[in-house]
Amino acid sequence: AARAAEAARDPRYRGIGFEQLLKSQGFTVATLVQSRVFRAKVLLQQLAGKLYPDADLRAELQRDRQAVLDLAGPRRRVAMIFVRALDEPNAIVPLDFPRALHKLTEVRERLQKERFDVVARIESQEPASKAQGGDCGWHVRKSEQLPEVVLASAFALPVGEVSLPLRDRDGCFLVKATDVEPDLGDDQLVLRLREVRAQRLSQQVLDEAKVQFAGEPGGKQAGTGR
Repeated sequence: AARAAEAARDPRYRGIGFEQLLKSQGFTVATLVQSRVFRAKVLLQQLAGKLYPDADLRAELQRDRQAVLDLAGPRRRVAMIFVRALDEPNAIVPLDFPRALHKLTEVRERLQKERFDVVARIESQEPASKAQGGDCGWHVRKSEQLPEVVLASAFALPVGEVSLPLRDRDGCFLVKATDVEPDLGDDQLVLRLREVRAQRLSQQVLDEAKVQFAGEPGGKQAGTGR
């Protein structure tokens, strides 16, 4: 029931019932409940519930609402166009920062007539999002998956508006927020915050156990690479 309610709120699954969602993933409710992965997640949530009770999380929310919103608040779907740059260009990265910013200024002008996803597939130099038309998926305000300059812009801009060219350590960006989740009530924020704590707890357990994935060179630990 909790998973069904979560899916109903998630904008990624608009118009799809929970059983339809499971069916598309090759599950039914019965097979999901018997899945070892699902049961492990439930146990992790139960453990997180013991370690992080509602009263503590609500007190954290009252102390610093903005910090909780940054970690567990409404997500935005982020898209970007990235151009690599160096202070001293070379044969691999031929642009310095001024030229990269100028290039993205020209690209931004093109976006007045061309679709963002089409231009991103041509111009972006970040392979994963480039293949998705610049789409980087859903993110909270504070995420280790995207540079801070990208997240700050995506959460400051109105949905659908493209940022001015932005400079970061490895290059320059155009950023666009393509969708946004509805605001969350305090009960939902507490649930989301506990999920964040549970994910960190899970990663801590894996790191301390030195779990290794078969086939990874050098015995890379879980969570330290993909």
